[in-house]
Order: sequence, then C-alpha cells, then structure tokens
Amino acid sequence: MIRILIVCMLMAIFAIACTRAKEDESKTELKFSSNGESVYFTGVSQKNGRIMFEGGPSWMGEYGGNCGGCHGPEGKGGVPIPDSDIVAADTGYKALTVEEHAHDGKKEIHTRYTDKLIKRAITEGLNPEDETLDIVMPRYKMSDDDLNDLIEFLKTLE
Repeated sequence: MIRILIVCMLMAIFAIACTRAKEDESKTELKFSSNGESVYFTGVSQKNGRIMFEGGPSWMGEYGGNCGGCHGPEGKGGVPIPDSDIVAADTGYKALTVEEHAHDGKKEIHTRYTDKLIKRAITEGLNPEDETLDIVMPRYKMSDDDLNDLIEFLKTLE
C-alpha cells in the first residue's frame, strides 16, 4: 500500500513538472542553470527543443520523457517504475563509472561506463557488456551536444 502511495506521489510530481515544461518550453533556459540540467529534468534541450525517444513506460510520452522522472531529482535511482517490476538505477556519474555499487538494495558489479558507453546506453539502450537494457529505459534521439551536456550534469549528481 505504501509503495502504491509513493508511486502515485512520484507520478503526480512528475506530471506537474512535465506539464510546466510543456507549457513553456521556450523559457526553459530561465529555469535551469545548464542545458544538461534542463534535459535531465524536462526532456527539453535549450539548444534543440523537445528530445524524442522510443521505448520507456507507456505514460512517458504524455509527460515529456525526462530522466529525473524515473531516476529521481538527485539521480540516485531507487524509484519503482510504475507498470513494471523495475527499479530505476543510480545515474550519478560516480555510480556509473565505478565497478561496484548498490542498486535496488543489492551490490552490483559491472564494467565501468565511460562517457562513450553512457551515451550508448542513453541512445541505444546497451550496457557496457553489450547487453540490452530493459525497455523501460527509453532510447533517446539526442544530439552530441545534448549528450555531452547531460553527462556534464550527471557529474554534478554525486
């Protein structure tokens, strides 16, 4: 019951944030200190507008498809994805670039992500071992500039 309540609250927060972004995409640059932060929280690039994607939860299209909706405002993950059994991963740069970290309460060991591998995960849905990420992770159609800006923002999520 508590899990359902938490998921509902997160979805409501996500919906409000995305609705505000949809209402005023042209002023996104006034709300965020960097393009990477804008991309993370709204799915809107200050340079290129709305970022398109494929996959992801069915409800993402209605709310803009941003990273923070699933991975949380601090990128720590741990958020249960509605309509799935998946818990979002920690997207902080440190968590991605070390071999061992905690995910969903368990210790995980994985090949370290590099910037190039992070970009590939975001755009192609592949982890460092060339395994396909779950379909709840959208495959974003992003420019190199937007990817670089997003990675720079992920570095601030420590």
